[in-house]
Parts: sequence; structure tokens; C-alpha cells
Amino acid sequence: MTSNLLSPEEFGERGRAVSMHLSPREVQNFIQEAEDMYVRPAIGYSLYKTLTEWGGGDLSDEYKLLLYGGEWSGGSCGCSDDGVHFCNGLKKAVAYFAYYRMLLADGGIIARAGYMKHNDEYSAHADKDARHAVMDMAELYLSECLEYIKAKLTSCIAKPHGTRVRIKPIGI
Repeated sequence: MTSNLLSPEEFGERGRAVSMHLSPREVQNFIQEAEDMYVRPAIGYSLYKTLTEWGGGDLSDEYKLLLYGGEWSGGSCGCSDDGVHFCNGLKKAVAYFAYYRMLLADGGIIARAGYMKHNDEYSAHADKDARHAVMDMAELYLSECLEYIKAKLTSCIAKPHGTRVRIKPIGI
């Protein structure tokens, strides 16, 4: 069985600040959702399996840079660009996608009475702009990783166009 790219402990270090009272099991579920929905389809199952089953042993420097982030040089897509590039790493991308999934859940939980959300007078729920900002950062970090994969590991990855629905006005 494969593990995940990110552990619940790393989640707090790589993403935005979260409450210390979050259950690690709950965080693990959001990490799994984020990897299943956004990361694994983008990088491909073969690379995902390589990164999740390495077990902390001898992983090449190229794969470590992809996981943890770092600076790299050379052209992407086989072009002659010798500039310096930066990749924040898949762990950070997964952390932001998981954080986004948590924002979508908005504190909801299934109870005997159905899907419930706790509301009290001392807290307020995040607005949609905050969710969009988190998703924008997650997509940026994943794009950096895909650019690195395309330049250094394989040429089979295409730059993502985003995972959200875009509405374009017609006939204006």
C-alpha cells in the first residue's frame, strides 16, 4: 500500500497556519483527497507511485527537488533557456490543495441529523475570495512542479490549465 506525499505533521509546516486542534486523521483524509483529485492525475500514476513508495531511502536529487522544492537551471521543454528556475515542491502543492479542500468543507460534519455545520457568535466562515486565493497558490505550486518534471524528468507532462470552471461571456 502506498503512503501519501505529505504527512499530517508536514501539513502544518508546508501550508498556511491551522489550528493545533485538528485531528491528524482528518488532515490525512484531506491530504488523500487533494492527491487523488489534483496531483496524481497531473503527474501520472507511475511518478506518483515512485514518490510515495520510496520509503525515505535513496531517492535521486531530481526527485528530492520535486518533492521538497528548490532551485534548478536549464531550459524547460528542451528550449535553450539556461535561466534559473524555482520549484516549491509537490509537498507544498499538496498542502495548499488539502487546505483548499478543508475550506470547502467549511467545518461540516455528518451527524445523525445529516450534514451539520457548527455556527457560533464568535467565529465567521471564510469568504469565497479566500478560497480562490488558496486555490490560485495551489495551482501555481503544481504548475512549477509540472514545469520541472517536463524539463528534468520527462517530456510527457503538459502545463495545466487549471482545475476550476471558467465562465466566458459570449456575445458582448
